[in-house]
Amino acid sequence: MITLRPLTMDDCERLFCFEKENKSFFELMVPPRPDSYNTKRAFKKIVEQLIDEQNRQKSYFYLIMNNKDDLVGRLNITDINNECGNIGYRIGENYCGQGLASKALKQFLLTTPDLPLKCLKAKTTNHNISSQRVLEKNQFYIVKEDIQSFLFNKHHVHFIHFQWDRG
Repeated sequence: MITLRPLTMDDCERLFCFEKENKSFFELMVPPRPDSYNTKRAFKKIVEQLIDEQNRQKSYFYLIMNNKDDLVGRLNITDINNECGNIGYRIGENYCGQGLASKALKQFLLTTPDLPLKCLKAKTTNHNISSQRVLEKNQFYIVKEDIQSFLFNKHHVHFIHFQWDRG
């Protein structure tokens, strides 16, 4: 069982540790976070900015918690424009392979009908099969696949773009 909890300043230390502990793991599939994620002081400012965005309903940031109250991941909706936002998620290395990202996304879609979102967009690389499966399990569909590839961690990859529409 998991719960989604909106990000608050009380979560700053816990989230900082989560990001640091999983930095190398995350960077296997996604570009690195800015250097500001590596110092507590700068990270606190980042979280303050995220919460400000959340308060202005420009973005939404959630922590994914398990039944032991461990932070296992995060789910973010950013760049909300014209009732559509971009979704992203990360699951910590020690919690992968348990379907937590799929469950968190499903829970978000089912429990947030009051958010002013008619669609969500996501993109992942063609080599990130687990992320593609998370999206497909939650009724996201492919809208386009980039032709242009780029070098990432010694592999040529390209983006696949997904979308979900509130029905």
